[in-house]
Parts: sequence; C-alpha cells; structure tokens
Amino acid sequence: HPIEPVSYTHLQRPKQSLSVNLMCGGPAVEDTLHWCLRSVQPVADEVVIADCGMSPEARRIADQYGARIIPSSSPLDTGFEAPRNDALAASVGDWILWIDADEKLLHPLALNKYLRHNPLNGYGLRQHHFAADTQWRPDVPCRVFRRKPLDGRAMQFFGAVHEHPELGLNEGPGPVLIVSDVEIAHVGYLNEEIRRKRFERNLPMLKRDMEKYPTRRLQKHLICREYMLLAKFHLEQNGGQLTPIVRQLCEDTIRTYREHFIGNSIGPGFDTLQYYSAACKLLGLGFDVEFDVKAARDGIGDKVNGAAVRYATQEDFLKDIAARAKVATDRYENKWW
Repeated sequence: HPIEPVSYTHLQRPKQSLSVNLMCGGPAVEDTLHWCLRSVQPVADEVVIADCGMSPEARRIADQYGARIIPSSSPLDTGFEAPRNDALAASVGDWILWIDADEKLLHPLALNKYLRHNPLNGYGLRQHHFAADTQWRPDVPCRVFRRKPLDGRAMQFFGAVHEHPELGLNEGPGPVLIVSDVEIAHVGYLNEEIRRKRFERNLPMLKRDMEKYPTRRLQKHLICREYMLLAKFHLEQNGGQLTPIVRQLCEDTIRTYREHFIGNSIGPGFDTLQYYSAACKLLGLGFDVEFDVKAARDGIGDKVNGAAVRYATQEDFLKDIAARAKVATDRYENKWW
C-alpha cells in the first residue's frame, strides 16, 4: 500500500492577531516611550494608546510608530481600570498585550507561536522590576489574553489601582499558561525615592478601590502589603520604635489576613502570608515555622518553596498548613488522574 502523504499545513497557519494596549500620560513618559514601542513593534498588529494627558512630544513619538491614540481619562480621577478598558474596547486583535510606557517586551518574536487557536485564555509573563538599591522577585501577571475568551464572556480590567484583566471580579482570566521565553523589563521602581512616590500615589487609590470593590481579593493582598510598607516607613523615621501607629498597622494586617486568607492564603500569583508573618514578628507574637509542602506523582506535581514564616497562634498555623496541603494534593483525588 502506498504511504499517504502527511500534511503539515496545520503548523503553517497564520498566527492570530495581537493588539498592544498602553495608557499614556503624566510627566517624563517620553523618556521611555521609544523604548517600549520599539520593543513591541515586531509582534504588534496594532498599537492602541489611551491618552491620559499626553504631551505633544509623546504624541509625536506614538505617531512615529503608527500607534492609534484614543481619548481617555486620568487614572487618578477614574481609576487605572478606566483607561485600560478604553484601550481594550478600541482594539480589534484576537489577543491583547497590555504594557506600560516604562516597560520593554523582551524576545517579542517568541510570542508569535503562542498566538494560535488553543484552549487558553491568556499567558503569564515574568515582569522584572529593576532597581539600583535592592532586588525584586519577578511578578507573573497575565499580560497577554484573548480579547474574546472561548466561553463567550467579556474580559475586562478590574481595580482602581493594580488593575488586572478578569472574566469577572475575583474570577481571574481563566486558563493561563506561564511562558518562559517572553518577559517584560520594568524600570519604574529604580530607587527608594521613586518607589515611595508611587506608594504615596497608590495609597489613596487603594482606599478608593476598597470602596468600589469591597470584596476584591487581590485588593486585600495589596492592603496587607501597603500596611507593612507604611509600617516600615514609620519605623525608619522613629528609630525603629514600635509606635501606636506601627502597632495598629500590624494588627490590621493580621486581622485582614485572618478574615480573607487564613486557610486559603495562596492566591493567583500572590501569597499574603509574607506580610502577616512580618506583622507577627514586629509585634513579638507567636513562633517561627519552616515548612515545605510537596506533592508529586509519576514525576509531575507542584511544590511550595520552603520559607521561614511566623504564625501568631497554633490555630492559625494548623488552618493554613492544612489548606496548603490540600492545594498540593487535590489533583490526585480527581477521578481523571
């Protein structure tokens, strides 16, 4: 019998289209806008910029790269989600990459192979925060997502600050794959002075977010982070003394963790335990625990990296460790395993 020819046309089909979204405005955006737009040019089918107060020079730079500029609002007035959603609504690509003017897409052409028909709703890209005076662990936000998810629902941004794309509030973006060969470089946190200015800007925005989205889970994580950053600033200013303000910030962090995370502390891409632990240490509560929960079968499985953290009470520790063990082993209880 003759051997039938094998068709590889399914591997040669065109990639799906990509819209790159930015929100642009404010001082000194021109310093890095070239850097950002040049990095996405090899992969972008269109660039849509939400104009939040662009200068004539910023508009000239955007025009140089063929970007489409749409009118939008200041995120300080309407929240950062508003211009993000304006740019999203004006886009026509199959996929959306959202990026900021102080960021650069690394290895952009490697993204092409992921822009295909598949069961995923998005991709997580490692975001590296460069700083001259400290080191930051990279975040892994969902920075590329389908404009029209496969289940027919609409993706949109939620959050007055630290906005993220989700199918619905607290639902996340759906199935997401973290890719290893496309990354983002961020230069917006280069030194402590810049970081503190961002913190001072974000704190009132976070309070606004609490009013608009009282149940937003990521917001609760950010509240704990901001409380402990504020406690750190107060400690630096008063010689490390545990003042009533610092004590209250620590107690609020512990309370927020207990109300929203205890027994369910691992969120999508964040772990609030680090802030709860720091608050317990400052108040001199509880004991230190080092643990590493691992689960694997047939060479496949996840692990929670070992970390020395502090729990205020034995009850808190037992609730949390039980939940983490359950997360690690749930997949093996599935009848389809």
